[in-house]
Amino acid sequence: LREIQAIRKLSPHPNIVALDEVLFDQPTGRLALVFELMDANLYDLIRGRQQPLNPKLVQSYMYQLLKSLITCIAMGFSIETSSLKIF
Repeated sequence: LREIQAIRKLSPHPNIVALDEVLFDQPTGRLALVFELMDANLYDLIRGRQQPLNPKLVQSYMYQLLKSLITCIAMGFSIETSSLKIF
């Protein structure tokens, strides 16, 4: 599939979650994508906070996010904001 090829093309990159394995269940025809384990995502980090994040931490997250987007664009991938899942 196109999406699997794209994810593999982007690996390894320090700011993009790596695809470890693709599993295919022949009886059902379903694919399972196994990604590296993450401690949390951005949504988990900001959800339910009583106080704002430290500005330096926000700067670091934004830097990482933009580096990964720049890599995607430089490799010829188009970014559709309607399908971009950040949180």
